[in-house]
Amino acid sequence: MNITLEELLAFCEEKRICNSYCDWQNNEYFAIRVTWHTGGYYGGNCWDDTEPEYRDSYDDQLSLFDDPDFVTIIKNFCPQIDIIKCKELSNIINEDNYTEYEYYGNTSDYSFQEVKLTDLVDFINKNEL
Repeated sequence: MNITLEELLAFCEEKRICNSYCDWQNNEYFAIRVTWHTGGYYGGNCWDDTEPEYRDSYDDQLSLFDDPDFVTIIKNFCPQIDIIKCKELSNIINEDNYTEYEYYGNTSDYSFQEVKLTDLVDFINKNEL
């Protein structure tokens, strides 16, 4: 089964998938993403000279394979995928982190897993899933 990015995007729109996980930075970059809070600096304020303290978050690490939107895409476009292909699919999933800087030295740290939809289309077509 060969699919196009446009078909995948139409499916996502029809099923209301990717609304909360897509990064629509520009017209060429579409991804499905799961993000979790990993910590940050807290306590900085404008009333005193208290330095912010770092605190780890107790959020669980997330996985795209546990995300219902991602699973819906895989079930629809790769209904016969086996465990070996799932392992190969995990190779196109990127994991990274970022920090959001706030006022008074406070920060929020996040990690994420994402797969670019263009990479997913290429994977499905290459593996004839």
